[in-house]
Amino acid sequence: MTGVQYSQSGAPLSTTHLPREPLGFFAARGYVKKTGDYPGKRAVAVMTNGAILGGSLVGLVLVTAVAAYFNKTVAGVFFALGAVAIALLLMPFIDRRLFQMRTALTALSTEVLVRGRDFTSGSATAEAERFVTEKYGALDGIVDAHNDVQRIIRKFFEAFDKLEEMLPIDVGPVRRAFDWLVRQVSPRVADLCLSHCLARGLPDIREGSKDAVALVAQNPRAILGTAIRANLTERMFGGFANFVTTGVIGGAAFAIIQAVAGRAAADAGVPSEGATVMGLFAAGFGALLIGLPFGALTSWFIRTAFLEPASLVMLLSRFHQVTANQAVDPQMRQRIEQAASSSGSSGGLGSLFD
Repeated sequence: MTGVQYSQSGAPLSTTHLPREPLGFFAARGYVKKTGDYPGKRAVAVMTNGAILGGSLVGLVLVTAVAAYFNKTVAGVFFALGAVAIALLLMPFIDRRLFQMRTALTALSTEVLVRGRDFTSGSATAEAERFVTEKYGALDGIVDAHNDVQRIIRKFFEAFDKLEEMLPIDVGPVRRAFDWLVRQVSPRVADLCLSHCLARGLPDIREGSKDAVALVAQNPRAILGTAIRANLTERMFGGFANFVTTGVIGGAAFAIIQAVAGRAAADAGVPSEGATVMGLFAAGFGALLIGLPFGALTSWFIRTAFLEPASLVMLLSRFHQVTANQAVDPQMRQRIEQAASSSGSSGGLGSLFD
């Protein structure tokens, strides 16, 4: 990342290296491979952090079980304190680490898409993390900008609240559907803001993020449509992985438990029909108990390690394609500024994404 000459602040970007057409998922995977060691490091990081979290939970359960043998009250208090420690200390640490890697992916992908770079060797991920930190300080500044973006977008729903008061019909289901959509899309818009600031050499990420949100609002169909498509693609592949893993692991557990439970019931003198029923019930419960967590864990790993990077590249590519030669609309920028203020009204935000 060092030695890169960024564009002047706010200058139009060159479209020489940008893909001519919107990227599909598999084409985006090809661009992810150009980020050098990032795909492998992300997979290892996700696996390691997942193992740490899973190991902490298993260890907590085992220690609690041993403590319960001596004193159930102490065991309960220990379990509660351990769960709080995991929720308040370990999980934020893991989330922060993965977020830091996401900023590195955004920086690397921006270089690949906008400037045609190919990080085929070297420690590109560590360099990207260091570069982003040096440019925008510690992660706190980026996190603040990230939260600003999500707050700006969620301000849009104040218009729905006012609309519900005016209309004689219940618009609650529509609002909930849009609320779900915004929760899925808003973190991705925050990634676009970081990419926008890096690509155009903007020194202030919080102000540059408002420009990026304005550009998104000026091109909602192309950018938000791509974000939704990327999100649904990610969910589809993740859901398929969940289904297959649950089926395979659950099926194996079902067969083993049915055989063991049925034989144990028969050895205990239970009639054959009763032993079969007991074996089926035990096998079905065991298959769900074992298969579902493994399926969810596999889906989370595949989505976080492999699918999310491709989804992000799809969105970054589309954003730079449609905004490369655009200027920020002053009126739209003013609306964004109003929404960013804690005391700002949502006036005009009802049409923000028209």
